[in-house]
Amino acid sequence: MSTPDTTDVPTPNANLVPAEAAAPSIDAAEIDEKVKRLRGHVEHSIKLARKKARYNRRNATIIKLTSLVLSAAVTILIGWKATDAEPWLKNIALTFAATVTLLTATEPFFNYRALWIEHEEATWRFYSIRDDMEYYLAGKSPEEIDDSELAAFHTRIRHTWDDLSQKWLSFRRGEGGKKPKDG
Repeated sequence: MSTPDTTDVPTPNANLVPAEAAAPSIDAAEIDEKVKRLRGHVEHSIKLARKKARYNRRNATIIKLTSLVLSAAVTILIGWKATDAEPWLKNIALTFAATVTLLTATEPFFNYRALWIEHEEATWRFYSIRDDMEYYLAGKSPEEIDDSELAAFHTRIRHTWDDLSQKWLSFRRGEGGKKPKDG
């Protein structure tokens, strides 16, 4: 009996490379640059989300307070008994009532209150990402920082923006911030 020639048969695990060798090597300068960019990205995201939250809060407040003040003024003007000014007061009341109607009709369209809340939530999420990232980076040299962890922080930032964009689109579509159905 002869033994088969095994010189051309690959042995199991012959093509496997140790995990350290398989991962691309990233030097300290690249890690520092990624950390710097990631910090800048999260800070910019916080700043932008806070700015949008303030903008939406201001507009929601203006619409609510203006509607409230004009509604109260309508009631007062209609009930005010002034001999010569009564027709003018009723005309002003009618104008105020029409303005209130316009404001209350446009408020759901712009949905400033809901967008204010969504941007506040996004701001909180960005702060959370920043805190988690700073905790992870604290006391580590660039050689100790795992590139995949940095990528995970970046992914969280992207997901926060994606979620906010999807909610904004659903508000624009009149879905009230519901997540779109798949399929």
